[in-house]
Amino acid sequence: MSEKEMLLQACYGYVNKRIDSYKNEIETIKDAIENNKSSDDEDDSGSGKLMHDLEKNMQYLSDAAKMKDV
Repeated sequence: MSEKEMLLQACYGYVNKRIDSYKNEIETIKDAIENNKSSDDEDDSGSGKLMHDLEKNMQYLSDAAKMKDV
């Protein structure tokens, strides 16, 4: 395997790790949102932050997927 191919494989490995990380974070945030909805202590600022974090991680996931396709 040439150096160029090894570098490309390392880049794919990095992107795949990032994608997995974003997917895991998105699932964690979704669980937190569901738990927050069922909680009697409704905190709108907490829900807003969770939604913001969810949107941010979904954008990161989209960007990483695009990077992988390049």
